[in-house]
Amino acid sequence: MKIIYPLTATTTAFRLEVCYQLDEQLRLENNAMGAKLRAGEITRAEWDAYQRDTFDPTSKAIQFEITKNRALAEKSTYWAVDIKTAVVKEVAEI
Repeated sequence: MKIIYPLTATTTAFRLEVCYQLDEQLRLENNAMGAKLRAGEITRAEWDAYQRDTFDPTSKAIQFEITKNRALAEKSTYWAVDIKTAVVKEVAEI
């Protein structure tokens, strides 16, 4: 599976935003499917097929694009601070 960005996604920052939005939409869809399973609206086999055929490949594609775009962003002059430094600082503060 490949992520297709909108034509307006010309910057790394915007592509990252698109990826995170897709990831959130996928999470919500997964939660809805889980609710259907618990309510008995779908079978365990349908749930397993959804996980195997839809959720897992889509999630992997999104995570790949997030990783790729973060790597590009770390090298970009667009960002005001070095992402690695900011993330390490943020984690250290927690």
